Amino acid sequence: MLVFFVPRFFFITWVIVVSLQMHGYRSCLEKERKGLLELNAYVNSEFPYDWPNDTDSDCCQWERVKCNFTTGSVVGLFLNSTYTVRPLLNISLLYPFGELKTLNLDYFNYTGCWFDNIHGYKSLGKLKKLEILDLSHNFVNNNVLPFLNAASPLKTLILHGNNMKGLFPIKELKDLKNLELLDVSGNMLSGPLPAQALDLSENKFSGTLEEQGLCQLKILRELDLSRNEVIGRLPQCFSSLTKLEVLDISSNKFSGTSPYLISNPTSLQYLSFSDNEFEGVFSVELITNLSKLKVFKLSSRTSFLQIENKIPLQPRFQLSVIELQYCNLETVPRFLQHQKDLRLINLSNNKLTGISPSWFLENYPRLQVLPLQNNSFTMLQLPRLLLNHSMQILDVSSNKFDQGLPENIRQVLTNIRHMNLSNNGFQGNLPSSFDNNQFTGIGDGLLNSTGLVYFDLSNNLLQGVIPSWFGGFHFMYFSVSVLKGTIPSSLFNIPFKLLDLSRNKFSGSLPSNFSGRHMGLLYLHDNEFRGPVPSTLLENVMLLDLRNNKLSGTIPHFVSNRYILYLLLSGNTLTGHTPTSLCDLKSIKVLDLSNNKLNGSIPSCLNNVSFGRSLDYEIDPNHGDSFGIAGGDNDLEAYSMSFVSRFLDLPLEFYLDYSGYLDFSVEFTSKRRYDSYTGESFDFIFGLDFSDNELSGEIPRELGDLQKMRALNVL
Repeated sequence: MLVFFVPRFFFITWVIVVSLQMHGYRSCLEKERKGLLELNAYVNSEFPYDWPNDTDSDCCQWERVKCNFTTGSVVGLFLNSTYTVRPLLNISLLYPFGELKTLNLDYFNYTGCWFDNIHGYKSLGKLKKLEILDLSHNFVNNNVLPFLNAASPLKTLILHGNNMKGLFPIKELKDLKNLELLDVSGNMLSGPLPAQALDLSENKFSGTLEEQGLCQLKILRELDLSRNEVIGRLPQCFSSLTKLEVLDISSNKFSGTSPYLISNPTSLQYLSFSDNEFEGVFSVELITNLSKLKVFKLSSRTSFLQIENKIPLQPRFQLSVIELQYCNLETVPRFLQHQKDLRLINLSNNKLTGISPSWFLENYPRLQVLPLQNNSFTMLQLPRLLLNHSMQILDVSSNKFDQGLPENIRQVLTNIRHMNLSNNGFQGNLPSSFDNNQFTGIGDGLLNSTGLVYFDLSNNLLQGVIPSWFGGFHFMYFSVSVLKGTIPSSLFNIPFKLLDLSRNKFSGSLPSNFSGRHMGLLYLHDNEFRGPVPSTLLENVMLLDLRNNKLSGTIPHFVSNRYILYLLLSGNTLTGHTPTSLCDLKSIKVLDLSNNKLNGSIPSCLNNVSFGRSLDYEIDPNHGDSFGIAGGDNDLEAYSMSFVSRFLDLPLEFYLDYSGYLDFSVEFTSKRRYDSYTGESFDFIFGLDFSDNELSGEIPRELGDLQKMRALNVL
């Protein structure tokens, strides 16, 4: 039985907190109580604050004061409508409030300059936690701006109703990198916003674009509104932004029919409407006259967006990138036949059927990226007479292919770097064209390097054995197939980042000459391996999963084990005592030895293992941290795209990005149930499982010291 326990320390702490709350705990900090009284005396207002000079008074209960309930620290001061007559504000009086986040000085009624030129700048910069500052309705002018610029943590700055004049103060506030809201209304600022490029991505803008005032920016050339919460339609006034070259409104909540006002800015080069809530029929005619267009992206989170496949005129543009995801496409759009220089075609997540379009490779010699996953293609076809194509990323996963792989796949795709064929019905053996695996260089393409990096054939119907020449991939997924036989020892002498051969029918013994240089994740579970576990198998491995095989013998004294975080050996027939050498696995987070035939007692020295107490283990500087832990997802893009425009950091290049492709997934026993933990969830699971063995003796009391343990199963 799995036992979850709450350490005594946390229980006692909880009792103390509840007890103090029940008895009216006064959370006011003494130094902050004194600081408030000094501030009140300095302000010398006509309307003084009702703050009693009483040591028994809880300042967190005073008016205009807000405290953190847990720590008792002052986090908010609301000094608005004070009407003080002090000529300068002594910011040093706010030093006692180290956690101050909100400062409201609306109608504080100062005149002239707020801060002295000697200490003012430095003083304001010391408010390290200040996020909201309201200086509305005072008499501040532009002289205050250099001092405000020192408050770098600010997210909200309200300067409404003051005496600021001249042009919009962009340079004066250039160091406020965290600023999300700036209110300068009710002043006398003039002139246009001097913006040719405006990047507002990844903020929390909401409402409609009509409310944002963007249509007044007549000289705007680049606008990035991606990853916000803007709703509605593109406003009609956008047609007046005739100088616009880059428009990205992706990942918002735009709805209704597709935009009809995008043909007027004929200077557009980059246009992205992806990941919104559009519906209805999108006509390619809307973008036909955009002669400079190079990148076009469109997708919808609804299921009602469609692409009109008939176009009366040949488009004037020559695209480099086209992405039409989630557009309910049943056939390939005809206008693509008029393109000559496409380098990326993304038609994934549609309803395309039949034979995959081999003419993509014939018509577009510079095509590098082709994601076609999540469609209904039934046959993967490659051109017969085409050799050495520049294709580098091919993803046809999650289709309905039910035949063998094309025999000429290696001759055609000699420059391939990433190939995902998973979740299909591919049958038979690996094509003979993979023999010798002599992938050549890729010239001046994607990464200027050689070889297939990512190869995923999992969840197919492939049969046979793995040839001795096979390998050389950094990421190799062959799980859930019908592969059998022994694993060639040469396969384990290659610097993998991830090798997944799980859920097949591999048998025989594991290679003993394993050298695993820079290997990260090794999944061999649910096969039929026999014999002992090699002592070298943990060398440079972060995760080793050998669950549910037929391995026997004792647990070895692993060598070179400083990288191992997850060791899973359950479901075998391992015997003997648990070696104390496991206590040397200083970085281990999950150790699963359940369902074996281990005897003897549990080593008490396991309390020396971190199990999450410290993650400051030493990493070989030559090893790097390239393992990465992230959840796997077939919909993840294997590439990131850079479109370098005039102002925004958007020639067009692609980069392989595998940060999300380390499919980190492990099952771990929890209350007699196997729970699957993936990606970031493993940051919160620390477990030790000795259940279903033949152990004797008492459970070591020292295991109670493992305070971060979330799952402990020793019965």
